[in-house]
Amino acid sequence: MRVLWATFAVVVLDQLTKTWVVAMMEVGDTIPVLGQWFRLSYFQTPGIAIGWTLGSKLLLTIVSVLATAMVAIYLVWLRAASRTYRLALALILGGAIGNVLDRLFAGVVYGYAPFGYGNVIDFLHLDVYHGFVELPWRAYPSFVALFPVANFADLAIIVGLVLVFAAHLSLRRQERAQAQRRHSLGTAGGDAPDLAGAPEHPEASA
Repeated sequence: MRVLWATFAVVVLDQLTKTWVVAMMEVGDTIPVLGQWFRLSYFQTPGIAIGWTLGSKLLLTIVSVLATAMVAIYLVWLRAASRTYRLALALILGGAIGNVLDRLFAGVVYGYAPFGYGNVIDFLHLDVYHGFVELPWRAYPSFVALFPVANFADLAIIVGLVLVFAAHLSLRRQERAQAQRRHSLGTAGGDAPDLAGAPEHPEASA
């Protein structure tokens, strides 16, 4: 499947950039690229995103591996799907593999945790907004940062999800167009005279 080249490219780009960040930066370092709006900020994420966890890092790693395997199986199973849809799944698979590799091996490679207990390496910091926001269900303001620090694996997953949505919209439009075409053909056929009960031509009965 040619779309797997997209998966391979995402994994290679993700792991190479993470290796560079770990080699060149310390955790918490930030390098302005476009002022304060876009920066390289090195953080390690133990949970899923923005602090979400499943209670156990090992459980989170196991769930991540299983989810990645399901995406891979689904991609192989959908050989007859549209190229856009398969490309979307290939990008999601590449992003999932990139982050799973961090959870499995980062702790061992960098010497801070055993196998399966690693943190995801994040460094792409798009600082659209940050500040405290009053929420009606909280007694005190909550700090909100848009968007959280990410990596190329995360970006591949986001792009893949957008493509999945676009592929579904395209499929819906095609289905509606085909339904309208069938309806038009059925209406045109219903206007034609019914010759089933008409008498035979004299020559035909001779």
